[in-house]
Amino acid sequence: MNALRPTDDLFLVDASSFIHRDYHSSKLQDQAYNVNDRGEPIGAVKRFAERLFWWRKRGAHNRVPTHMGMVFDAGRRNWRHEIYPAYKAGRPPLDDDLHVQMPLMRVAAEAMGICAVEETGYEADDLIATYALTAVEQDASCLIISGDKDLLQLVRPGVQVFDPQCGVEGYPGYRPARLFGHDEVVEKFGVPPDLVIDVQGLAGDPGDGVPGVPGIGIKTAAKLVAEFGSLAAVLAAAPEKAAAKKPAAMWVKVAANADLALTSRCLVSLDCCVDYSTPIEAMLLEPFEHDRAIAFAEEIGLPSIVRMLEKDRDYAERRAAA
Repeated sequence: MNALRPTDDLFLVDASSFIHRDYHSSKLQDQAYNVNDRGEPIGAVKRFAERLFWWRKRGAHNRVPTHMGMVFDAGRRNWRHEIYPAYKAGRPPLDDDLHVQMPLMRVAAEAMGICAVEETGYEADDLIATYALTAVEQDASCLIISGDKDLLQLVRPGVQVFDPQCGVEGYPGYRPARLFGHDEVVEKFGVPPDLVIDVQGLAGDPGDGVPGVPGIGIKTAAKLVAEFGSLAAVLAAAPEKAAAKKPAAMWVKVAANADLALTSRCLVSLDCCVDYSTPIEAMLLEPFEHDRAIAFAEEIGLPSIVRMLEKDRDYAERRAAA
């Protein structure tokens, strides 16, 4: 028996994507708002908790979830480090103010009645991929909420990726909200979703320590994959192209770094078969428990969140009594 029905809509939230976004956003405001009465940093978790409440209550992009999972990275090391030890090695450590807030993010999700999941040895992206394809196999719909371009490889009938607005309009770093279906992925990468990992294999991703082919950027990679049809076909053509009398520099680079391209493709490929411990039915959204969420907000010192939740509770009670 399937855990989901065709009318169900599963929201999978890439927690890391928004924890970091909310932390850096909180640093732009008056720092008095980023600590509670005990002097503890709470700026990021306050923004995160508010975000979760509204996603749960109103949904996103005109869709309201029946199920929702908040997916976390279990740690800094996973199976990709066994393939390429330098994977994500260049990432700086977390700021102290964010580090102490990290455990609260999971508590915030659970206080909002949202299932928090993670699996040792896997990235959040792998879990998201597995849950998303499980939903599609059961004829349900899935909306992935993330700003991570690696997740665009999952777009297909039944699966879309929503990247909410980032930053404040008129300020550096601002990016409007965008929903990614097939056509939007083609617009961004120049290839359909199933070839995104081929483009990334050639271009790499310096931010994640994915090497790619040195000197090959995203536009050149997209052009080559679109022309030849796959990374395998590009690499098959490279030796002959590089041996020409006057070879283009890019072909010499591709021929000399074919192994790096294949390794990079593996690094950006998502594992869609994670043996997860949290069943998908655990993500069913039950009626919202205002008192539970209010108790959490009071405990860590989020008076603005308390007021927001009390106002919503009072409104819900008036509607129920009408």
